[in-house]
Formats: sequence, C-alpha cells, structure tokens
Amino acid sequence: MVVLAVAVIYTVRTPDFWDPETTPPEVHPLILLIPFIFCLVYLTFYPLIDFLFIALSKESDEGLTPFHKFLSSKIINKSKNKILKILIAIVFYLSVFIFPPIILSILGLPL
Repeated sequence: MVVLAVAVIYTVRTPDFWDPETTPPEVHPLILLIPFIFCLVYLTFYPLIDFLFIALSKESDEGLTPFHKFLSSKIINKSKNKILKILIAIVFYLSVFIFPPIILSILGLPL
C-alpha cells in the first residue's frame, strides 16, 4: 500500500511522464500518510492479537510455527489461569514492541 502511494506521487511529480500539453493531476503529499498509518497500525497491533490468540487458545490450536510453540510453552502459557495468561501476553507485548522505542527516545537515541 505504501509502495503504491509512493509510486503514484512519484509519477505525478515527475514531469517526464506527462505530455507537455497535459498538466498532471494535483495530489496532496499528505495522501501518503493514509496508507502509511494503516500499515503502521497493522504492524503495531498484529503481534498483540497474535499473543492474545496464543493465550486464549487450546494447546492444539496454539500456532503452526515453532516460534509460536516456544512463546506458548516458555512465556505466555506458564499459568493455568486464563486471566493471568492474558496479562502475561499483554506485558510481553508491551516489553517487546512498545517500551523499547519509548526508552530509546527518552535516552535521546535516534530511532
């Protein structure tokens, strides 16, 4: 989606692609933000949904990859309590995907 938006804006902004008699359509550069935000939201929240699926699923439905099985057996499904499994999944998600960029920003390191 982002690549397509960049290609459209590049094509519109490059005069070599247009006849001299035709004027290219006016595309606002902020149009690029819509697919970028969509992809960013998807990439941000998909792991949380995946971890919650591991926490709420039965052992036979946990996942197809060895990575899912490792996360399930070693981290998320350590407890038999379903609420505790959900909390572990959320804390694991926050500690892997949310807190590191925040801590790096606080320390002043460029992202």
